Amino acid sequence: FDAPSMPKFDAPSMPKFDAPSMPSFGGGGGGGDMAIPKPPSMPPMAPPMAPPSIPKPPSMPPMAPPAMPTFGGGDVDDVEAAAQAAAKAKAKAAALAAKEAEESQKAAAAEEAKMAQGGKDAAAKAKAQALKAKDQELKEAEERVKALKKEDKDAKKDAKVAKDDACASRFGGKALCIRPFDSGY
Repeated sequence: FDAPSMPKFDAPSMPKFDAPSMPSFGGGGGGGDMAIPKPPSMPPMAPPMAPPSIPKPPSMPPMAPPAMPTFGGGDVDDVEAAAQAAAKAKAKAAALAAKEAEESQKAAAAEEAKMAQGGKDAAAKAKAQALKAKDQELKEAEERVKALKKEDKDAKKDAKVAKDDACASRFGGKALCIRPFDSGY
């Protein structure tokens, strides 16, 4: 089997054109015809500053130890100084006695408050016991009510069954149950 030969097809050739050359910026080797401008120099953001100086703490004045107290030992005949000392001692004793009396009054008041608190506690306990008794009575009454409701429910069921039985033999049956006014059901 011989296939017919394919005809020859010649494509047209591409026309040649010259592309412009890219400018060189002088970066990689050859001398460039265009130079990149340098950025302008900027002034510094803040003026230069010297580190802060720390002031020297003030020095403390020299301190001498306190002088030792003296305890008299002078003339015994100084009656006025002795009277003043006795008056001071008497005033201290009176102040101490007043302070002790005040403390004893506070203790007595606290004891009275404690006794009053005991009475309050006893009253609160009695009221709590009365409340518990009333709660128990309430629970018992609720149980009685529940039992009565159950009996009532059972009685209603029995009445309905009896009515249905009576209506079954009446005109209209259980659906209409036509009965006289004095039937009572």
